[in-house]
Amino acid sequence: MNDIAHTLYTVVQYVLGFGPTVLLPLVLFFLALFFKVKPAKALRSSLIVGIGFVGIYAIFDILTSNVGPAAQAMVERTGISLPVVDLGWPPLAAITWGSPIAPFVIPLTMLINVAMLALNKTRTVDVDMWNYWHFALAGTLVYYSTGSFVLGLSAAAIAAIVVLKLADWSAPLVAKYFGLEGISLP
Repeated sequence: MNDIAHTLYTVVQYVLGFGPTVLLPLVLFFLALFFKVKPAKALRSSLIVGIGFVGIYAIFDILTSNVGPAAQAMVERTGISLPVVDLGWPPLAAITWGSPIAPFVIPLTMLINVAMLALNKTRTVDVDMWNYWHFALAGTLVYYSTGSFVLGLSAAAIAAIVVLKLADWSAPLVAKYFGLEGISLP
């Protein structure tokens, strides 16, 4: 059994070694093919996502290399100790999508959503794949804290389930107060 676990671990680490710039476009390519998108269109879309990631990382690098020294200069001039720079959610999303666990969160979340719909455990179809980064963030934090890929995916799964249940809970309130039937704000 240890040999199987070690082999599986080696395979997963090898795949994760490709990084998100390669992995996420591959996952999206195969998802597109699964949903019967023409291969040429699926390939083009996947390549655009990969190029987008290269751009996000370039901008993030430029931003951190410029904001960090500016914050340090402010600390030196004012004497205020501010060891943390809050850059908002965009860099956090970029960091999350850059984690090794992120490409696996998309199909996992879709699978969880479909399973919960089939079992009548939710009435929500979560189509906003960009915001799956919230689930991936939970998984990423656990993955880096524990070093366990399985625990990281479990945390992402739990976050997805909680958000789907919150979406079900919020839908009647959104309909009542905003007049938006069939919409939820998890």
